[in-house]
Amino acid sequence: MVFMMNNFRKISKLLILMPLIFLACSGQIDNQGQPAKLIEPFLEVKVHGDSGNNPKVALPFVVWDSYEYKDIIVHSYLGGKEKGCVVIENEGRPIQIDTEIKFLEDAPCIFSRLTTSDGLPHIYNAGLMKILIVETGQEVYTWSKAVQLNK
Repeated sequence: MVFMMNNFRKISKLLILMPLIFLACSGQIDNQGQPAKLIEPFLEVKVHGDSGNNPKVALPFVVWDSYEYKDIIVHSYLGGKEKGCVVIENEGRPIQIDTEIKFLEDAPCIFSRLTTSDGLPHIYNAGLMKILIVETGQEVYTWSKAVQLNK
């Protein structure tokens, strides 16, 4: 009788642990990201006047391993600061437009400050996205304007 009770306890523990293990493993499979493709990143710059006549600025087509999330001056005329993603162009590396990627998540910023290769800071109304480069398995950040989600 004692032998049966010990086996029953072992089997009960196993039956409780199996679904937990299954859920943990299935969560890893779901975290592979959403298929996406890269596009040339452009940003429309708002100027005074009619809409539709605003010039487009090409953003550097690069990826970064990380970014800083800190206060940046967004509204210089008001002295207003907002949280933003801060990246340095020279710390990024180029990426090819035909690189197979998957979207992982949005960075928590809608403004970014880019210090260009000439050392000048530029504030953009553009966020960053975390993507997975399928071939290498690297998780990197690029402009949200450079990622188009596949439907």
